[in-house]
Amino acid sequence: MEVYEMSELTNAVTISSNFVVKEMSIGIPVTDLQKSVEWYEKNLGCKLIAPISGVADLQLTPQQIITLFIPDDEQDSCWFAGNNYQENPHYSITMLVQDIDKLFSDLIEAGVKVGDMLGQNSSCGKTFLFNDLDGNRFQAWGGYVNKG
Repeated sequence: MEVYEMSELTNAVTISSNFVVKEMSIGIPVTDLQKSVEWYEKNLGCKLIAPISGVADLQLTPQQIITLFIPDDEQDSCWFAGNNYQENPHYSITMLVQDIDKLFSDLIEAGVKVGDMLGQNSSCGKTFLFNDLDGNRFQAWGGYVNKG
């Protein structure tokens, strides 16, 4: 597992001092941190930034980090995912991707649980759902189609 420093992965971006939030990390509960890191590296091209006990930050895009974590049973913990998170996977995490057809075929080839490709004749663009090793659900979206 190759570890990168944050400075190696992000571009120098000037951010207005008016913004309160510089970037946002999405936390994703997993059961096996090592296997999950490898899955995200292989299937989504993420780069491991800084693993700590029970948590791994991965660079998804230059300004987007995802945090894989082992859920905590304590409700006051920031790593609490709820008692039934595995039965109710996330569905509102959408990734705008460069080449949706390639990602679709690559994920299928890798044995990832992938839903049907939708929106092939829609101006909203192509989209499909897929799951990680723990059943967390994501939407891949190819972007709007310019029909003009």
